[in-house]
Amino acid sequence: MTFTARDVSKKAITIEPTSNMSNARDVMIRNNISRVIVASNNTPVGMVTEKGIASYLFKNSKEPLDEISISRAMRTPIITVNPDVTLKRCAEMMIENDISSLVITNDTSLNILTKSESCKVLRRTLYKEIFG
Repeated sequence: MTFTARDVSKKAITIEPTSNMSNARDVMIRNNISRVIVASNNTPVGMVTEKGIASYLFKNSKEPLDEISISRAMRTPIITVNPDVTLKRCAEMMIENDISSLVITNDTSLNILTKSESCKVLRRTLYKEIFG
């Protein structure tokens, strides 16, 4: 069976580009996720990760989180793919670009495909093939 980005991705949690780091942190905690997509009108403009926030704060720890624009810790550009790209190609793209997630775009929503979710699908598939 050939899996596509559509098969493995989940609905992305997004925040507006005008958000601050406090908002991003709260969204990540509330949703138990480690990254959020920064999007304007359903168009992804960047991604913020726990690691990105921590790295920024380590270097610039004097400002309160609610006064720091999310754009300071936002990773750009992000790599987007359409829902029909194969999981194999998605994995190759993540390795080639040293990233751990891709944004899946279509006309109505944004999804996210992470290396963790990809590994879970592959593990279930291999388990079924080996043990039936």
